[in-house]
Amino acid sequence: MQVVPLTFDGPGAANEFPQASPDGRFIVFQRSEKPTISTSLSGKTIYTFKEDSDWDVYRMRIDGSERVRLTDSPKVEDEPTYSPDGSMIAYRVVRNGSSDLFLMDPDGGNKRPLVADPNTEEKTPAFSPDGRRVIFYGNRAATADWNLFTVDVASRKVQQLTSGLHQDKHPQITPDGGEVIFHSDRSGVQVPLGARGKRTDTMTIFSLSLDSGQIRPLLVDDGENLQDSRHSFVSHDGRFIVYHAQTFGKDRQHPGTYRRLREDIYLMTRDGRRRINLTEHDPRLFKHPSWSADGRGIFCVFDDKAHVNVWNVGYIDVTSALQQLN
Repeated sequence: MQVVPLTFDGPGAANEFPQASPDGRFIVFQRSEKPTISTSLSGKTIYTFKEDSDWDVYRMRIDGSERVRLTDSPKVEDEPTYSPDGSMIAYRVVRNGSSDLFLMDPDGGNKRPLVADPNTEEKTPAFSPDGRRVIFYGNRAATADWNLFTVDVASRKVQQLTSGLHQDKHPQITPDGGEVIFHSDRSGVQVPLGARGKRTDTMTIFSLSLDSGQIRPLLVDDGENLQDSRHSFVSHDGRFIVYHAQTFGKDRQHPGTYRRLREDIYLMTRDGRRRINLTEHDPRLFKHPSWSADGRGIFCVFDDKAHVNVWNVGYIDVTSALQQLN
């Protein structure tokens, strides 16, 4: 499917986590212009954007024009998300080694803390359908593990949703308010990578019932090509989920190990039974999908491989893919 570029950055800049405003007029996203620059063994320049690469929150019109910087400080400010009525943006602030959640108005004004604890980290906020709560993941229960939490926007009261020695991340409450979709290492699958076969935990998409507390996987690997699936986003009608996945294939040069093959955007039904690879015929790398306000397309970021780790925002019309899954 065709990807329409909305930003056109070259080396030295990266854009991530785009999300459309509820009225469909704007996109908020995080952007950094301060990469770590290195050179590969083949002499290729590599631009690496890390968690501490001085990210800021930006807003632009839905066609990519009129880019405006909403945060501007030496701190990392990233992972923006709109409230359902568009009156607030929740985002993350990293300062003095602490990762906290903040709120601001859509124009970048009236910045105020939502969850601020110097002893814990909170990440990837997302509003509940009624806008009264924000769901996130954090290490409030154990510093080495990541679990899911919600915070009441009015009272600032925090409630824990998952527990245990897991890496539960990037949660989103479904539009009907009944489930949380997130990615986690709960499957226990590890992939041996490279010549040394270093074992790496893989993520997959899970569902948490807010009524029963039951957690179940939505994806099962096909056994031949393993996948690491992350950053799921539920459609506004609750029927579909988009996510990105790295695919690992068997490394014939190093028997018993795998190598990374691709990074694609997938569209699947809510139950995970049917899915379509939206970018399988595109050689570029893709991640961080989210839905357009009208539900006809998705926004994502892509790396054209001309410059390693330089990510631009793009748009994919998924009308035909939705018809295939209906």
